[in-house]
Amino acid sequence: MSIRIAKLLSICMLTLPFAICQQEPMPDKLSPEVVKQIREQEQQMKNTVGENEKHPEPQFGDLKCRADAQKWTTDPFDAKDARNLSANRAVMVNGQFRSIPSMTPHATVRGLLERAHEMEVCTREDAEFEKQFATYSAMAEAYNKEHCFRYMYFLTRHHLDEQFVKEDAEENK
Repeated sequence: MSIRIAKLLSICMLTLPFAICQQEPMPDKLSPEVVKQIREQEQQMKNTVGENEKHPEPQFGDLKCRADAQKWTTDPFDAKDARNLSANRAVMVNGQFRSIPSMTPHATVRGLLERAHEMEVCTREDAEFEKQFATYSAMAEAYNKEHCFRYMYFLTRHHLDEQFVKEDAEENK
């Protein structure tokens, strides 16, 4: 749960400068109600940061990162593995070429997000390996793309894409 909050907070922090640029200029003097709301928001953000510091992210060692990268990729030369039928991205894991499957069967969306998060943490934990091969960032990107694909497929399958486009057009006039 704290991982999700931290990601949302980081997204908000990254998009905040853009949102501020889009706003009307601030008046010279703020009303007491506005000042109170701003202080409450600041306190909520401090509380969120404090809560995340109490529950630090899991740390993955080099061995776990490389073992999971090995387990979550396929041997590109294995013609019997159905995951190799589509075009996959090649990466280097433990001194051998592996391929990142474009689809991950038997993994839930939550599982995909957990794998993406682990690979993002591994980019820092095993920085020397990542710097040399960019394996973890490629795998995190693949899992995030698959998550987005599943999300869009859900919207399309349930005919919610038209509603999304309509509401987005209304909100972003």
